[in-house]
Amino acid sequence: MNRKILHKLDIHIFSNVGSIDTGGITMLEEVQKNVGRKGLKLVIAKPRSKVIKKLVKSKFTKKIVKE
Repeated sequence: MNRKILHKLDIHIFSNVGSIDTGGITMLEEVQKNVGRKGLKLVIAKPRSKVIKKLVKSKFTKKIVKE
């Protein structure tokens, strides 16, 4: 049986998202917990500057590994 192993979860929606609220950040925290439990990495691709600022302010960026 040929199985593919998943190592990371890429989220590419942020290039189209202009802002994020506390509900969105809470959702990302839950996603991070779930993927972390499975030994995966969460990758947020191409976030806009306003989204980055809010993620930094909420300290979410300290919870994810930067690559």
